[in-house]
Amino acid sequence: MQASGVQAPTSAASPAPPKKNYEIIPGLEYFAYATDILGNHFGSYKLNYIQAHILACLYYGQLGRVVPSFRHIRFACSAIIDKLQPSMDRLKREADLERGVSVDKTHKEHDNPESSEKTLAVDNKLLVAFWSCCQLESDILAELNLIPSGILQYEEILPYPNLMVLQEKLGFSDAVAFSYAAQLYLRKRLNRISGSLYDPNKKPDAAEQRAILEEIEEDLESRSHVWLGMYRFDRNDPPAKDILSARIRAKFWGANVITYRPSIKTVLDFSHKRSNAFSEDSERAIPHEDPGGWATVRSDARSPSDIDPIVFENARKGIDAVIKSTMAFHGLEDKRFIITNVFGTAHAQWGNLITLAAAYHDPLLGDFVNEKLLRQLLRKTIEFFEIVAQDTSSLAVDLRVLQGLEAGLPSKEQLGTRTNLIPPPPGPYDNLAMSSYASSGPTPHSGAGPSPITPGDLTQGHPTPMEY
Repeated sequence: MQASGVQAPTSAASPAPPKKNYEIIPGLEYFAYATDILGNHFGSYKLNYIQAHILACLYYGQLGRVVPSFRHIRFACSAIIDKLQPSMDRLKREADLERGVSVDKTHKEHDNPESSEKTLAVDNKLLVAFWSCCQLESDILAELNLIPSGILQYEEILPYPNLMVLQEKLGFSDAVAFSYAAQLYLRKRLNRISGSLYDPNKKPDAAEQRAILEEIEEDLESRSHVWLGMYRFDRNDPPAKDILSARIRAKFWGANVITYRPSIKTVLDFSHKRSNAFSEDSERAIPHEDPGGWATVRSDARSPSDIDPIVFENARKGIDAVIKSTMAFHGLEDKRFIITNVFGTAHAQWGNLITLAAAYHDPLLGDFVNEKLLRQLLRKTIEFFEIVAQDTSSLAVDLRVLQGLEAGLPSKEQLGTRTNLIPPPPGPYDNLAMSSYASSGPTPHSGAGPSPITPGDLTQGHPTPMEY
């Protein structure tokens, strides 16, 4: 039989080449062209250039690429400060007026009403860009030790955007305008809390510590009706179902977490030292003052009764805040919800669960952490990480740590019967419904200053300028 001219294949067909990133990631090819164009305008400080860098920061943030995201926002921070320099003195006087500080009356701006209205709109576009840069850079710096742009030194100089202008001239809906204002206020409060509680150069005594905590609690709780406005909620409410409410609650609980975290660490340190039978090594290993200068348990303490009961109460509040912070985004239906900083949110969630796992194993704090709820939080957070963590990103390492925690988490029975050394928390979490939730959390960084919203701002239909 004569051989055919067509040779049969000698091996299986070659596998299809792997897909390129731009074929998988939505918008990446367009983004590459956009950043090329942006690079050709390097050094410009036109507002649309600044806004483009903010968008590039947000896009990289969605991919979990925090360092490229930070580079873009740092460019935007530097550019917006350059852009604001000619107006800095005038805006500072406006901020002083809003705060009730006397200013030089000889300066008269905006004599022409038409010019005044136009200037007001331009000013507020610039201020929105400025405060957006402050928030985005702060959120990244809360998680990574990178070199800041220096924009935060202008926080106490420049005013907040005007709510009425945002709504009437710039097209902000009421929901977005009030959400933006609440985010600004919470971010500044978080900065203030960080400065008060974690500054290694400040070493307040016990009385000063209590005064600081009372001031923080008063601001976050009693005055919340002023700055939360239409986003007010009860501490025991289930997670929010819309993204704007969820982001505000996430940042609110993040502020509570960093407020009470020193007390959690105090009890964990004491338990560690106690489990080592107060050996010489453990005495050296566990300081009696935390890195921020806050006094912890006195060196001669040997039993839980030697610890101030307020420390246990604050630790309980801290664990409650960690749980609520972790659950903040669990009410959203979209599993890949839109947030400004995926890395910061995910890494904060990771830290929350590390803290809860440590408290769960602790003989003094274990009763504050419900086993069933902890397993649910681990599962939900792992599912979120599986969506956002790329194989080559640092979040993939966080994911493997959480998977290890979930696999190795012992039951309460396995931990053994322990003596109840402190009373159980007043409200168990057994009845919290978790089945319809998704996952993520806040970035703990922000702070000082009076509320950007006054009671007048909260009157429907009558928006007023923000107070600085």
